[in-house]
Amino acid sequence: MPELPDLEVFKENLSRLVLNKRIVSVKVLKAKVIVPLTEHEFAKQVKGNRIQEIGRRAKHIIFSLSNGSDLILHLMLHGELYHPKSADDIHPFTCAIFEMDDGYDLRFQDRTQWMKISFDKSALDELGIEPLSNEFTPGRFKDMVGKRSGMVKSVLMDQSFIAGIGHAYADEILFAAGIMPDKRLQQLTGEDVQRLFRAIRDGLNDAIIKVRKGLKGGITGEYRDFVSVRGREGQNCYKCKSIISSIKVSAQKAYFCPECQR
Repeated sequence: MPELPDLEVFKENLSRLVLNKRIVSVKVLKAKVIVPLTEHEFAKQVKGNRIQEIGRRAKHIIFSLSNGSDLILHLMLHGELYHPKSADDIHPFTCAIFEMDDGYDLRFQDRTQWMKISFDKSALDELGIEPLSNEFTPGRFKDMVGKRSGMVKSVLMDQSFIAGIGHAYADEILFAAGIMPDKRLQQLTGEDVQRLFRAIRDGLNDAIIKVRKGLKGGITGEYRDFVSVRGREGQNCYKCKSIISSIKVSAQKAYFCPECQR
């Protein structure tokens, strides 16, 4: 699933491709992704508008339209975005198409049809703090940690706690902080919390830079060639040469270095 660094770069690249372009036609090929609206209702709200601004909140991309409405996109696990010429062939997994006035399309593709394209902002209401915002400070984070319990990886991924972190970057953040993913918040020392805060801010900012470079202007894919532990089970740690391992945290694999993390 795309996470904060991926979506931040998608937002930037989408802005270069479709900002201020007018949507001249809307085609819904898989109605499941726009529920509860009907195809007619959805097209009526979108068609004819210009995309005036593109933002991000947690794992959502927000298209601000010229009629004053906001279109909320969540790519879920397998959603993808494409920007082909309008005359190009349509992939069978394409769910919706916005034809723009410059001869190109913004196409939404998902083989599972789990992605969501909606005008419903309720999904944004209970999201936690943005970890790259000015409001996310060491003091604020310390207070947040003091009010929660549970395993640290699970808490980092809780979107009501911090917005935008998923499995991949939680593993990378915890490796950078030297903290085991199944360690409980109550076990963290003051120094642990400080390292974790720095790892969140520095790790996400660094990932954005690397993803931006790796995607080369694209709006599709998860560029993860630079990860330290995620998906590297059985390989050597880049720091200490120990073997990367994994454990189950909240029924999902968490990758870690048994030497670098405690």
